[in-house]
Amino acid sequence: MTLHTGFANGRRRAPVPTFLGTAPKKTATASSFTFSAQSLGQTIQEGSLLVLAVTSEAPSANRNFNGCTVDGNAATQVVASPNGHTLVAIYQYVVPAGGLSAPTIVLSTNGSGGGCTMEMFNIVGLNSNTPIDTFVNSSVVSSSPTDPLATTDGAAAIAVALNNVSGSATWTGLDEVSDYTTAVIGGHTATAAMRGGLSAGTQTVSVAFAASTSQARMAAASWR
Repeated sequence: MTLHTGFANGRRRAPVPTFLGTAPKKTATASSFTFSAQSLGQTIQEGSLLVLAVTSEAPSANRNFNGCTVDGNAATQVVASPNGHTLVAIYQYVVPAGGLSAPTIVLSTNGSGGGCTMEMFNIVGLNSNTPIDTFVNSSVVSSSPTDPLATTDGAAAIAVALNNVSGSATWTGLDEVSDYTTAVIGGHTATAAMRGGLSAGTQTVSVAFAASTSQARMAAASWR
């Protein structure tokens, strides 16, 4: 396998994040969601990082994401919300030899979840696959989820959020890549964002919802 160390000609380079697209959302209640032969829109190179930003709803009892596989191999949970009615999580998977273009991805929850959304990203040129910082709301909030995400020079960051009300979203600190309504159990707004080339220090990441904010949660991570 080729290891993408984040160095070129002896000089450290900044990682490059790419938004690969939104998977067709799952609209049935289940505890396991399978995205069969999910197209990534391109073949992503071995040694790079596939990042999956996911959301789900809980119908009545508190739930959380508790697993993800890519072609039968376990992906690493970067960050996930604890038990609640609003579920958000980020997973990462190091691309194996030969690259990936249409893997089968399976996400699971610790009980029946109301549908599932998945945004797909690729990061190349990382110095380390270990995130610099992660964040998730420990409980749902009724105002804009916000976090001062720690970064280093040239870092990349990805975030995902879910609101319990239908309507658009606006991100601060990162660049929005998706924003849409999912309505398995009532209307929800799922949205995601990313940015590369961040400065060292902290990057305030926040998402505001045009409609009222109810039981909202955000998960975010940065890498270098």
